[in-house]
Amino acid sequence: MNLHCCNTHRLQQALIALSLMMCGMIQQALAAELSSDVLMEKRFADLSEQLRCPKCQNQSLADSDAIISRDLRRQLRELLQQGYSNAEVKQYMAARYGNFILYDPPVERATLVLWFAPLLLILLGAVILYRISRSHHRTSQTEHTKVDTLNQAEAKRLANLLVSQDSKVIQVTDDA
Repeated sequence: MNLHCCNTHRLQQALIALSLMMCGMIQQALAAELSSDVLMEKRFADLSEQLRCPKCQNQSLADSDAIISRDLRRQLRELLQQGYSNAEVKQYMAARYGNFILYDPPVERATLVLWFAPLLLILLGAVILYRISRSHHRTSQTEHTKVDTLNQAEAKRLANLLVSQDSKVIQVTDDA
């Protein structure tokens, strides 16, 4: 009986040790799965913000309540679970829905206007402002030159006017 009790005790210890080892392995597997899920959820959230709803004009997949956005979010989650990289997901979505679905479309011949029009408009505005300021500067210099230089006839007429004004002032003060 003592032998049976000792064997039972050893068996219990072995079962406890085995259970603890299994718990440790399960915990490690769950931790790896949870960290993987957290990373995948972050990728899912980032990508759903970077992709545009095809129906809604200016909403991301994350913000849109349209049925197609729900379908695309489900498809996005499936692609991530299948191991697609972020670039592969974007390529997949752009191949099916066009570059419109990407908030940051690639620089291609068809999108050159989108990429460079703002820069060209800023440069055009700067050139126009420069020309206007130069034109205004030249005009003001020309007007100052015209005012500053009098021909001989104008100078003589001005001197006569000033002399006649002085004589009138002198006469008014003499009369008083």
